[in-house]
Amino acid sequence: MPTRKNLKVSSPRISAVRIARKPASSSTAVKRKATVRLKKKIDPHVRLSARLTSLNLSSASSAKLELKRLNPNVAEFAPALKSLQKTDRVKARRFAAAFATNLRTDDQIRRFYGDIATNPAKERKEMIKAIRSERRGLQVVHAVALMPAAQGKSLMRDFARNTKGDLDAGAAKDVRDWLQKAGRSMRQRKVGLPAMDSPFDKPIADFVSDVVDTVAQAVKSVIDAVVDAVGNVVKAIGKLVKDIVNWTVDRVADLVQAAITAGKKIAELVKGALEAGVKVLRQMIKGIQAAGKAIFDVLEAAARFTYEAAKAVVRAIKDIGGKLVELVSWLAKKTFSVVKKFVDSLIKIGESIVNILKEAIRFGANLIKNAVRALLEVGKSIGAILKAAFTRPGSLFETVLREMKRLGKATKSILNDIKNGASRFVSKTVKSLVRIGSTMREFAEYVATTTLSVAKKILQGLLDAGKIIKDLVVSIARKGFAAIKKVFQAAISLGKTLVDLTVELGKLVGKVLTDSVKALFSLGQTVVNYVKATMNATFELAGKLLDAAIKAGKAVGNLLGTALSQGFAVFRRAVYAILKHAGPIGDMIDWALKQVGDMAQNALRLIVDAAQTFGEGLKKILNKAKNLTNAAFNQVVEAMHAAGVFISDMLEWARKAGAIALKKMGEALTKLGHSVEYVMLWIEKDVFEGLEKIMEGMLKAGAAVVDFVSWAVQKSVEVMSRVFSKLLALGATIGELLLDTLQHPDRLFENAYKALREAGKTTKEIIQEAVVLPAQEMVEKVVNTALKLKDAAMDIIEGAAIIGGSALGVVVTLLLEWFPGEYRPLTPEEMAEARKVYKDSIRLEEVRLAVKSIPIDIMQRLNNERPFTTMYLINFASWNNLDQPTLIHELMHVWQAVQTGPFYMAHALWAQEAEGEGYNYGYTDNYDGDGGEDELQAAGGNLESFNPEQQAQIAEHYYVRRFLENMPEEDYEDWQPYIDVIQAHSA
Repeated sequence: MPTRKNLKVSSPRISAVRIARKPASSSTAVKRKATVRLKKKIDPHVRLSARLTSLNLSSASSAKLELKRLNPNVAEFAPALKSLQKTDRVKARRFAAAFATNLRTDDQIRRFYGDIATNPAKERKEMIKAIRSERRGLQVVHAVALMPAAQGKSLMRDFARNTKGDLDAGAAKDVRDWLQKAGRSMRQRKVGLPAMDSPFDKPIADFVSDVVDTVAQAVKSVIDAVVDAVGNVVKAIGKLVKDIVNWTVDRVADLVQAAITAGKKIAELVKGALEAGVKVLRQMIKGIQAAGKAIFDVLEAAARFTYEAAKAVVRAIKDIGGKLVELVSWLAKKTFSVVKKFVDSLIKIGESIVNILKEAIRFGANLIKNAVRALLEVGKSIGAILKAAFTRPGSLFETVLREMKRLGKATKSILNDIKNGASRFVSKTVKSLVRIGSTMREFAEYVATTTLSVAKKILQGLLDAGKIIKDLVVSIARKGFAAIKKVFQAAISLGKTLVDLTVELGKLVGKVLTDSVKALFSLGQTVVNYVKATMNATFELAGKLLDAAIKAGKAVGNLLGTALSQGFAVFRRAVYAILKHAGPIGDMIDWALKQVGDMAQNALRLIVDAAQTFGEGLKKILNKAKNLTNAAFNQVVEAMHAAGVFISDMLEWARKAGAIALKKMGEALTKLGHSVEYVMLWIEKDVFEGLEKIMEGMLKAGAAVVDFVSWAVQKSVEVMSRVFSKLLALGATIGELLLDTLQHPDRLFENAYKALREAGKTTKEIIQEAVVLPAQEMVEKVVNTALKLKDAAMDIIEGAAIIGGSALGVVVTLLLEWFPGEYRPLTPEEMAEARKVYKDSIRLEEVRLAVKSIPIDIMQRLNNERPFTTMYLINFASWNNLDQPTLIHELMHVWQAVQTGPFYMAHALWAQEAEGEGYNYGYTDNYDGDGGEDELQAAGGNLESFNPEQQAQIAEHYYVRRFLENMPEEDYEDWQPYIDVIQAHSA
C-alpha cells in the first residue's frame, strides 16, 4: 500500500456544468493521468470490507486519509460499516465520519445517508454526531432534502436535537445556511437545488436540475424535518433565524425565499422571528420585503397575532422606516377587530392619536369610524381624542365628533371628557355638536348639573353655533329655577347686558319667562335697571317683561314708582305696557291712591285711560274700588269720569257687582254733581235692576225725594212702583209722594196710585194718608182713582171710617155715585145644568146674577166674601167667579126663598154661623159629601131635618156626584130622596 508521503491526491472533482464552462488546461491533463496511474496501483475495485483490517482508523484524521486514498464506492460503505460495528463501534463511527468527507454527488449523499438511516437509533445518532464533528452539517441537511420524508425526518431529529431535546445551535446554523443558499439559488435562477459535486464547506453555486418544484420540495423536506425535530413550526423558525441579525438583508431575503417556496407562511416566519427577538423581527421584515413581498403581507400575517405580537410587528415596521400611511391605508378595508388591534399597537409604540386620525380620514368614513371606536375601546378618553383631532386643520375634529355620536357616545359623555381633558375646547366642541345634530335638550341636561365655568363655555359654543339664549332656557326650564339661573349667570359672565337679555326674555312665555326674570333679580339686577332695560324694548315686549316681573314677585308699586322716577312719559308707557298684559290692576289702583294730591288723580286717570284702551281693565278697576273705602271709591269713579268712561258702563258694572256696588256708585255719581234725572236716564236704559241701591246711595249723598218722584211719574208704573217702594223704605211718606205727584197731570196721578198699590200699600192706607193732606182735592182724587181702578168700596169706607168726620162723609158721598148695580140672567148652559137638579121648582128665567154692585161688594166684605141670595137675586163679590156647584148651592137658597118668602134674606146673611148649625150635615169630604150617608139615611128623606145651608150642600153634593163625577146610582141614592122633595114643589 503506498504511504501517505508518496500518495498523490487529486483535486476535488468539478461538476459537469463547471467542466462545460471551463476547458481543462495541460497541467490538469497531467494530473488526471497521475490519478489514473494511482488508481491502477491501489486497485480501487477491491472490496472495502476486505481491507478493513489494514485501514488506519485510529483517529479521525488518519481515517480521512485512508479513505481519501482508497476513494471507495458508496455501495461498499454499508457492508464495511456493519463489519466494523461488530468489532469496534468507535472505529465504525470514525469510519462513517471520514467516509462522509469524500461524498461529492447527490446520489452518493442520498445512498450514504440512506445507509446511515437504517442503523439503530443509538448508532445512528452517534454517527451523525461524528459526521457533524467533521463539519459536514450542510451535507446532512442536504441529505435530508434528498431523502424520502420519513428517513429525512428521522435523520434530522438525530442531527438537530441536542441532549435537552431542543434544536442544537450548530444544527440550526447549518439548516439556516443551507436554506439561505437554496433561496439564493431560487432567487437568482429560479431553478433546482445546488449541485452536490462540490464540498459543502464551500459556496454552492451550481444546480443539477431545472425543476423549481424539485427545489421547493427539497427545501420543504428540510423545513418539515426541522419542524418535526423541534415539534413546532414557529419555534423551529425562531431557532433557525436567531442569528440573522448580522446578516445582510439580501441573505435574509434568500432565507425567506426558501421558506415561502417551501410553503411556509409569512405569518410563521414573522412569528418565528418574533420568538427570536425584536432585532431579528426587524431583520426578517426587511428580508420579506427584499424577497418581493409587500409590507401589507406582513400586516396581514400580524392581523391574526395576539395584541402583543401585533404591536411588536408594528413597532418593527416603524423601526425599519415603515410609513404610517401604508399601515392606515391597509386598515381601510379591514374589519373593526383588525383596526382595533393595530390602533392599539400604534398607540402602545408611541404613535400619536392625531397622526392616526389624520391618516385615517384620508381613507373614508368607515375607517375613521373604526379608528375612533378603536381609540375609545383601547382606553383613550373622548377628551384626548378630540383634543388631538382639534389640533388639525380642516374637518377632522367634526368628523371625529360625528363618529363618536354615531357610536352612541352621549353629548353628556363627550362634554364630560372634553371638560376634563381639554377644557379650552368645550365651546368649540359644543359648536360642532350643534352642527352635527345634538339637541338643545342634551346641552340643557348637562348644563343643569355642571359648574358655572363649564356652563359658560357651553353657552358660548351654542351662541357661536347660531343658537340663542332662549333656546337653552326653554330646554333647561324643566330642571328648575336653579338651572335657569345658571344660564343667565353664564350669559352675564359672557358680557351680555340686561338690554341684551331682555330681548331673549321676550321670546319666552309662561312660567319659564317668570322664572327667568326671577333669576335675573336673584343675580343682582335692580328694579331700576330692569325697568330701564324694558323701556328700551318695543311696547309689546315691555309689557310682557313688566308683567313677568310682577309674576316674579316684584311689587307693581315698585315698578310704577321706578318708572315714574324716570319721567311721566316712561310712567305712562309702563302703565300701558302692564295693562296690555292684564297686569294686577288692583295693585296699580292701591299704589295710585297712596300718591299725594294731583299725582294720585293723574295716576288713576292714566290707569283708567290705559284700561279703556285695552278694553279689559274697567271692570277690574271697579271691582278693586268696591272693596275700598267710600272716599277711595269716589276718587276712582272721579278718575274714570275724567278719563271719559261712560256712566252707563259704570252703572252696568255696578248692577252686576251687586247691591253694595250700586249704592256706592249712586253716592259717587251724586257727589260728582250729577242730577237725579241725569243718573236715572242711564238707569232706565242700562241698569234698571239696580234702581233701589242707586237711589239709596244718591239719597245718602243728598239727592231730594221730589227729584226722584218728578223723574218717576214720567216713567212706567213698574218704574214708579220701584221708585216709590224704595222711597217709602228709606223714610218717605205716602202723603209726601202723593203731594209730589199732584203737581203733574191726572194721568200721572193714576200711575202714582197704581205704583203705591204695587209697592204694597193698601187702599185703606192710601185713603188714610190722603184725607189728612192739606190739599182739598186729594181725597176726591184718591177715591175716584181707587174706584176707577176698581178697588173695593169697603176698603175705601174702612179707610175713611178710621178718620171719621167730614172725611168719612166725603168718601161715602163719592161712593154713592158708584152704587147702581148690574145683574144678568142665567146663560143657557147654566140653566140646563140647573134643571138637572131643580127641574120646574124654580122659575130659572127670573134668576139674576150680580155683575157689579158697590153695595154688594160692601156686604161681601162684611160677609167674609161669601155669596148670598135675595129672592131671585144671587149676590157675590165683583172680584169672584161663580162656578157650577156653587150656582147649584145658591139656587137652593132661591128655592128656599120661593118656598118661605123674604124671611130667608136675613137668614141667609146670619144663620150660617148660628150655634150648632153650619154647612156640614155629617160629611167628611166637602167636595162630594162623602161620609154624610149615615145622617142622610137617618133623616129618612126629611129635608126639614137640615138647616138651609145644609140643604144647599145636599143639593150641591147630589149634583157633583151624579152629574159631574158620573158616579153609579148606588153612590148617590142616599141623596136622591131629598132631591125628589125639591123637585116635587112647583114654582
